[in-house]
Amino acid sequence: MRDNQKSRLYAAERDVFGSSWSTKPDFKTLPECQEFLDKVFKAKVFQRHYPMADGLNILLRPGKRARRAYATIHVKDGVRYNSITMPLVFRNRWLILHELSHHITNMTTKGGNYTHNHQFATIYLDLIGMFLGTETRRELKRAYMKRKVYTYEKKPAAHSEEHRKMLSDRMKAINAAKKAAREAAKAANTEDQPE
Repeated sequence: MRDNQKSRLYAAERDVFGSSWSTKPDFKTLPECQEFLDKVFKAKVFQRHYPMADGLNILLRPGKRARRAYATIHVKDGVRYNSITMPLVFRNRWLILHELSHHITNMTTKGGNYTHNHQFATIYLDLIGMFLGTETRRELKRAYMKRKVYTYEKKPAAHSEEHRKMLSDRMKAINAAKKAAREAAKAANTEDQPE
């Protein structure tokens, strides 16, 4: 599967967070990264927005020889794990949220994928807002727009269920009244005609 907006999304991240190579890591050890990840999973706002992630176990790996952080499926002792490889230079909050977004996107898309598509960009933007603040989310959204990174914005439901039922009942009443009027007019026409 082609990853059409990967370079644009990375450019947007650099606009907001700087280069991973040039910024100081937020965490020095994997246990510190795990502690942050645990806080994300325990947060009520995360559980409310991503209930499908309940029970998602993520194995953090040090990636001593890795040249970048990445999310993947890892097999250890015959068991499949969702893993995030976090070399020392990449141990930042935003990058952990980036890699977590890959796993959530993989769970929510048919067939799964680890691309930087519009679903990923939206989930990532949501997680940034939840855990790094609304101002950081606004900055990333502006960078998305500048770099032409596409998301899908969740549109709120136009009407509540009660409102929809009320509108449906109103339309049924209007249609019944129109039908009754047509039948009355038809009956009046047959009465006016001579026999």
